[in-house]
Amino acid sequence: MKDVRDALMVARNTEGKLVRRPLSPHVQVYRWPLSMALSITHRVTGVGLGIGTLLLTCWLITAATSDAGFEHFQYFLGSAFGLFLLFCWSLSLVFHFMSGLRHLWMDTGRGFDEKAYHNSGIAVLAGMTPPDVECVLYDDRMESIHHNSKSIPHLFGFRFERSPS
Repeated sequence: MKDVRDALMVARNTEGKLVRRPLSPHVQVYRWPLSMALSITHRVTGVGLGIGTLLLTCWLITAATSDAGFEHFQYFLGSAFGLFLLFCWSLSLVFHFMSGLRHLWMDTGRGFDEKAYHNSGIAVLAGMTPPDVECVLYDDRMESIHHNSKSIPHLFGFRFERSPS
């Protein structure tokens, strides 16, 4: 044995013969339960909400400090990458909210049997879809209403413009 790790992989079977221990199932053969995937996603979206809140804070700071900084930040948010970040933030917000409602429901002591646990996970995924689709459709409707105004990016129908000083 060349390494300590090799020594840890050796054991004796019931007849006393040395055998190699099996490895744990690999991620590629292990099927994640829906509840595990939702739990991990809930944690990841929490981090995403923190990052999105920092983005919102930077946007508010540039709006309060300088016209040029605000215009640059608005240009960034209007770019494909900026709109992608805003859309991911809205997905995170809605998913985290729905998952939080599921956790509150489970805090009452209900939903721990296997069927209810799985169905509540599906309800989280189904419940997050309409608000996100509505955000995109509402944004498109607002764009058609404001087609003749200055091209300032917006999400959820919010359009912020600085008033001339």
